[in-house]
Amino acid sequence: MTRQSHRIKERRGSSGDCDMLTVSSTSTSSNGALNEPDNNFEAEEHEEARPRKRAKKSSSNEEYQSTGSSTKKMKRRMPENFRKVRGKLGMLERLAKDVPLDVIFEIFCYLDPSDLLRLARTSNDLRGILMSKSSESIWCTTRSNLEGFLPPLPPDLNEPQYAHLLYESHCHVCDRKGRCDTVLWSFRMRCCKRCIVKFPRFYDQKFRASLPSEFEDHEILPKECVYVSQQYRDVGNFQIAARLCAEFEALENPEDRDAWIVRKTQERQTITAHAQQCEAWHQARLNEQTNKLNDIRNQRKKQSSID
Repeated sequence: MTRQSHRIKERRGSSGDCDMLTVSSTSTSSNGALNEPDNNFEAEEHEEARPRKRAKKSSSNEEYQSTGSSTKKMKRRMPENFRKVRGKLGMLERLAKDVPLDVIFEIFCYLDPSDLLRLARTSNDLRGILMSKSSESIWCTTRSNLEGFLPPLPPDLNEPQYAHLLYESHCHVCDRKGRCDTVLWSFRMRCCKRCIVKFPRFYDQKFRASLPSEFEDHEILPKECVYVSQQYRDVGNFQIAARLCAEFEALENPEDRDAWIVRKTQERQTITAHAQQCEAWHQARLNEQTNKLNDIRNQRKKQSSID
């Protein structure tokens, strides 16, 4: 009995040790299984903390974006009047900077004064060339290219001012754009039908009240005959009258005033004669334009009747 009990105790001890080993192994395995997700979570946090590298853009995309941004800037800087223009811009500016002056002058001699006016408004370089005194010969040559008898340059105007008076068709009083064919040559200005009513009558007392008495005996003030409200009448100009009065009153000596009156009467006579010549040239030009338009209309009518 004692031997059996001793053997039973040994067996129980060995089985207990095995159970302890299994329990310890299970505990270690369970702890390892619990520790594994912690290690994975730390690895994921480490990966998320790393800054991601940006993908390199291709050179074609960079060029496209750079050209796109440059075109947007050009569109923003470009005025609205030139956004719909086809072709390359800035060619006239290159012409003024790169081409020699002799070649430019030779090209300009084949144009009209109206073309020179428009060219002078395109860029600062061309304006500096055409508005200088060295370019007076170009303006004279372009005036000689015109058909019909154009009066010579008057002494009180320069070449650009004379071309502006001949060809610009906007009103000089209200700056209204459009066709303004009424030219007041003695006043050196154009005027529309709305503004021509504002000019005072030449023999009105309100107009002549502020004038010196010496002006009545001499033809110093300019006057124009206009057609207003179905009748012709002579009108004067307040601005020119005020300027002449200021010049006359600035002179203190009677001898200087007499000399000034003689000089101004002679200037007025030359301006009046030149104005008559300009009016004849202007009417001939308008008649020529109307004849051309009538010919074009007649040709269209003939073509429509044939068709």
